[in-house]
Amino acid sequence: MLRALVVGLVVSLAFALFRRFAPWDSSSDPMVDNGRRLPYGVAGVSMWVLGALIGVGGFCLLKSVNWFWASLDRDAILTVYPVAFIWGFLPGFAAIALPWPLTLWLLRRFGYSGQAAEIVAAANRKGGYDSERVMRWAAWVTLLPIALFTLPAIPMHLSAGAREVRVTPYGHLSPEVFRLADAKKAWRTDGYYLQDGKFASHPDLLIDFADGRRLDANAVGDSGGRPLDQLIHLLLDDSNLTPVHVQTAQEIPQGR
Repeated sequence: MLRALVVGLVVSLAFALFRRFAPWDSSSDPMVDNGRRLPYGVAGVSMWVLGALIGVGGFCLLKSVNWFWASLDRDAILTVYPVAFIWGFLPGFAAIALPWPLTLWLLRRFGYSGQAAEIVAAANRKGGYDSERVMRWAAWVTLLPIALFTLPAIPMHLSAGAREVRVTPYGHLSPEVFRLADAKKAWRTDGYYLQDGKFASHPDLLIDFADGRRLDANAVGDSGGRPLDQLIHLLLDDSNLTPVHVQTAQEIPQGR
């Protein structure tokens, strides 16, 4: 009940702000009539098609760029990629925010300005504000922050070879390189404790190196938060280490 009330208040406030900062003036509606009209429903279908193309195409594009970036590590035996759903946020919101203004642009571009004007005028009357301006604002306000958080994830991957492991974390262009010949100790962990004291299962493999750095096998994951078995076997076989079992990473002795 409280959640529904909050949602209702937020929606009401948003509409009030729209009418305040993007008021609709019926006299300013650009009613252009050049006699050209698409059949009924074509514009609506076009919006759905554009939304699907933006959503699916954007997801595939971001994922492909990430895979291409990882493929530059040509000596890799095994590559681990980020969870795929992170590539869905930006295209998903773009599929919601962009089809309507894009459809209007296409109508005007191909000589259906009158039909575009009718669509805008109908939306203005229904909402009571300048709907096209609001949609443009919404696109910028929604997509720009998501893009700023999504694009730094494109280089993310972990590539494991016979001699070294390269980890490119979020927001980095170049990888951190771990030479397996310098691996000194391996630890298997079961999980970690939450702030309320409950134990969260999160199996992991940690490897300490001679220079004091630690490699987390789950630094980049695509298997639901659990390191790939193939990666664990590769790391242990190539480093010739036998892991020591501890429940949490906090139990690992300092300086080891």
